Amino acid sequence: MAEQMVRSRRQFPFEFVIALGDDLYGGSNPSDYKSKFEQPTSFLLEAGVNFYAVLGNHDSPNERFYKPFNMNGQKY
Repeated sequence: MAEQMVRSRRQFPFEFVIALGDDLYGGSNPSDYKSKFEQPTSFLLEAGVNFYAVLGNHDSPNERFYKPFNMNGQKY
């Protein structure tokens, strides 16, 4: 998914992404944040693309504290 987003951004330079839940499906420990989000989206993050997430039914409530999701502790 991240590779497709990078390709799409070359044609349409979007500045943010809205993630609509199930953001880290299958776990949310520190290594999951790195392998499932930070590494795949590194190009976008380095380019200044902001991600705004909401929690899905498979997400840990603690994901709302993960700074790159820009939830500011809220469940949105």
